[in-house]
Amino acid sequence: MTEHHGLGTLHHDTYFARMAAGLGDKARMLAHLLPGRVLDLGAGDGSLTARLREAGWDAHGLDASASAVERSGGLVRTGDILDADAVFEPGTFDNVILSSVLHEVWSYADGDRDAARDHAVEVASRMLRPGGRLIIRDGVGPRDAATPCRVTFRAEDGPAFLEQWLALPPWSDGRDGGVRLVDGALEGDARWTTEFLLTYVWGWDSLPREGLEYYTVAGPLPDAAARFAAVSGLEVRHAEDYTQPGYVEHWTPLVAFAQRDGDGWAERPWPASNALWVLG
Repeated sequence: MTEHHGLGTLHHDTYFARMAAGLGDKARMLAHLLPGRVLDLGAGDGSLTARLREAGWDAHGLDASASAVERSGGLVRTGDILDADAVFEPGTFDNVILSSVLHEVWSYADGDRDAARDHAVEVASRMLRPGGRLIIRDGVGPRDAATPCRVTFRAEDGPAFLEQWLALPPWSDGRDGGVRLVDGALEGDARWTTEFLLTYVWGWDSLPREGLEYYTVAGPLPDAAARFAAVSGLEVRHAEDYTQPGYVEHWTPLVAFAQRDGDGWAERPWPASNALWVLG
């Protein structure tokens, strides 16, 4: 670790502020990182890995996409995160990051999807030195998953987007949640209306891919925390769920969100879109 890490001077405060601005929501993870080595699993093109190196961490990345690895300029190695221990030596990292990875592992897994996600967490934990940190940032399910909700469209293409979303293959796997189009609005339980909102935020161009992914599969924050702890053998040091400001900016002109209130509907705060779990 170089002198950049956590010295608290104006210079370093400014440095980290600029770094955080470039990382967007991923900046939430920085305060929880220990000095030393970092393994970014599912690192993509290495943007986060590069930023961490600039800040003084000995950061390494792993990703299964050959094109992403090529764009990383050597920062990221090629490999499936489920086989991370075949690429890097287990027990040699102070931090392991799984950022927006577990929902993809679950969404594209063959067979038992929960088992695939749990295996990813277990492999990640094996890469840690004793006392190391496992940091998971991903989508999260609403705590009131069964509550009836309603999404009213302000954008004219909203109902058409919903119909296209409902036609995607995952719905044949049982992803219905009672979601339906009623008088031009989307009605369904909190989990699946949230799932729709988290897909809608990416727009038409991304629908063929994003519509195949499940963002809320971690479940509610406390349930996921307990599961991650049990699978990894680590203690939960921090857990928070929140709504990304950028999502709110996107949703506000396009939709309104309400929940059942007696015989009618009442507008409610936007559902949580993400969570951060820190284990060690």
